Amino acid sequence: MDIRGILKSNKELLVKSAAFSIPLLKAHAVRRYLKQVSDKASFISVYAEKLLDLPATQIVSQQRKCCISKPKNGPFSLMMNHSTKCNYRCPICNITEANRRFPDHPVNSISISDFEAFKPIFHNSERIGFMGGLGESLLNTDFEEIVKFLRMNFYADLSITTNGSLLNDQKIKALIANKFRSVDISLHAITKETYSKLQSGSLERVLHNIEILIKMRNALNGDRPKILINYALNALNLMETFKMIDFVAENDISFLGLYHFLDYQGGVRGEISLQRNPEHANNIIDELYSHAREKKVVHKLPITKPYFKTKKDLTLLSKMKETTVGHCNHPWEFLVFKGAYTEKDTYYVGVCGAFTPLKMNYRRYIDKYGSVRLADTWNHPIFQYIRKTCNGQNGGFSQNPLCRYCQSPIRRYYKETDNYKNNEQKRKNVKMLFDELHKNVTFLPDIQGIEIFTEANPPEAE
Repeated sequence: MDIRGILKSNKELLVKSAAFSIPLLKAHAVRRYLKQVSDKASFISVYAEKLLDLPATQIVSQQRKCCISKPKNGPFSLMMNHSTKCNYRCPICNITEANRRFPDHPVNSISISDFEAFKPIFHNSERIGFMGGLGESLLNTDFEEIVKFLRMNFYADLSITTNGSLLNDQKIKALIANKFRSVDISLHAITKETYSKLQSGSLERVLHNIEILIKMRNALNGDRPKILINYALNALNLMETFKMIDFVAENDISFLGLYHFLDYQGGVRGEISLQRNPEHANNIIDELYSHAREKKVVHKLPITKPYFKTKKDLTLLSKMKETTVGHCNHPWEFLVFKGAYTEKDTYYVGVCGAFTPLKMNYRRYIDKYGSVRLADTWNHPIFQYIRKTCNGQNGGFSQNPLCRYCQSPIRRYYKETDNYKNNEQKRKNVKMLFDELHKNVTFLPDIQGIEIFTEANPPEAE
C-alpha cells in the first residue's frame, strides 16, 4: 500500500505525521478539526494528499535551520504570470486601477520560445503555478504549448488561477490532458447582482464552464484537476456565502478559500470592508461554518476560521513588539516571477510574494545568455543575503529590517487597519534593507537584462 493508502486507513498516523510538517497543519489543529468534521474519510483523503509534499517540506525546513544561503537545488514552488492582459475589469481588482493609471501599458504574454529558456530553473520544482493578480494566463496565445512543454519535461504539479470565463472545451482538455493539480477560480459571488458589482463579465458563463470542467474530468474517471474557489469576504457577498457553500456541496468543488478582502487602493473597496464591523462578520462566519457542517462540506473550508480582528485584537497587536527571530521558509522554497505592467518583456523576481528586488527583461537576458541561469535568479547575491538575514538566527547576521517587519504583529495590524500606512512602513524597511545589504555584500554582478529594483512595490501596485 502506498503512503496515500496508509494515511487514509490510519487516522492516528495522519495526526502524528502532521506534527513533522511545519508549513502544513499542526497535529493539534488536525485533532480539533476532526472533531468537527462529520465526513472524516473525506478530510483524511484531502490531507493525505498534502502529506505527499512532506519530503520537500522537510528539506526546505532543514535548509532554513542551517541557514544555507546558496541551495544547490532550485525552487520547490515556482509562480509565474503568463500574461498581464485581462478580459475583466473588476471593481475590486488591482488590474482595474492599474489600467486607469497606465492606459497605454504594454501587454506581456511570454511566448513558448522565451518560456523554454526558463527550463533550468524548473528542474527541482514540485509545484509550478500560473498565477493571477495582474492578468489572465488563459489569454496567452501559447498557453497550450507552454503547459505541454512543462508536462513533457517535468514532473511538477501544475496549477492555474483564473476568473473562469475562458475555460472553453479546448482549454479544459489541455488542463486535463496535462494533469493539472488544481484550477483556482476567482469567484467572489454566486448571484448575478453581486457578481456584477464585484467582478465583471457573465456569472452564468463561469458557472457553465465549471460544470463542463467537472463533467469532462469525471468522464475520464479522473480526480484532477481539483477545483478550488477563491472567495474574498466583504460586505456585499457575506450573506450569500451560504449559497456559495450550497454550490460547493452540490458540485464537485474541492475547496472554498474564504479569505479577507482588504482595502488596498480605496474607492468601492473601502466601502465594503468587513473590518468596519468585525464582531458582526465573525458571528456570520460562525454561522457559515455551522451551515457547511450541516451540508457535510466543512472540511472544504479553511481549517482556521477567517475571523476579522476586533478592536480588542487590534489593540493587542498594536502593542506587540517586532519579532527578532523568525521561522520563514519562503526564501528556500519559492521563486516568483511577477509580470511587469509598465515595461515590455519584463518580470519582477523575488523569493517571496512581498518583495521582488530584481527586475528582469527576459528578452534582453535570453538574447545574451540563451537560457535562464539559477545563479542569476534563484541564487542571486541579493537572495543569498535575504536567506542569511531572513530569520536572524545563524552566521552572525541579525534579522534584516524588511523580514523583521513582515513577520511582525505590527504589519498584521496595519494591513487590517490602514494599508497605506503598511506600504509607507514597507518602503522605509526596504530602504533600510538595501542600506544594510550594500554594507555587507561587496559584489553585485552586472547581468544584462537584470537590474536591481530598490522600490517597495512595482509602479502598478502603488
